[in-house]
Amino acid sequence: IVNFLTTDDPLLIQPLNVELERLNNQRKLLTGQVLEGTLTQLEREPALGRYAALLLAHPEWHGGVLGLVASRLVEIFRKPCLLLRTPPGEDARGSARSVEGCDISAALRANQHFLHGFGGHPMAAGLSMAAEDIPALRASLSHTIREMTGVDEAEPALELDAQVDLSELNLLMLQELERLAPYGPGNPQPILFARNVELVGERTVGRSAEHRQLSLADETGTQLKVMHWRGAGQDLP
Repeated sequence: IVNFLTTDDPLLIQPLNVELERLNNQRKLLTGQVLEGTLTQLEREPALGRYAALLLAHPEWHGGVLGLVASRLVEIFRKPCLLLRTPPGEDARGSARSVEGCDISAALRANQHFLHGFGGHPMAAGLSMAAEDIPALRASLSHTIREMTGVDEAEPALELDAQVDLSELNLLMLQELERLAPYGPGNPQPILFARNVELVGERTVGRSAEHRQLSLADETGTQLKVMHWRGAGQDLP
């Protein structure tokens, strides 16, 4: 990357650009694979999603993308997330990402008796531990986070940013929201809501019929199709 940014030789730029594109595509593939693995794990073991923090592990996840996937899960579930790679015979190692108001480094420090090592800052951390202690850390960390945040229930309160009509949810609004990116700590992705919306139709889609396509309608008769990813077979709130 340094060579790419510092050279103005077109003979060097082209092969470097090809290599960077290859690495970026590889990162996207690995990130997608691990994300799919985490969602599958939560689908098979719903109890894992009831803790104040998601703590998931797998022996074959690629360690280089665990932080990226943890950040994505924080966006989806709006709670701290820790992902660990657990190769046989080795320490479990991975990354943690958090939400505003929850200092994940402080939470890990309070549970350091389960850890071989950790480091980071309030919103992100890395850690290593014995794989057999993962269930105990999951329960203890959940208790710590609930005490820190003052939230007793496993699911945090959902903060809504603005009310919209279904007719306003279009490509133009999406483009306007994209202008606010990148999202992250200090600039969370906005959450919009609509009132008096009725479910008027649904069907399953996907290679294994794992997703659910919903047809919604409001009081004016405006209809909108939305996707509930991996929502097949799940009860709607």
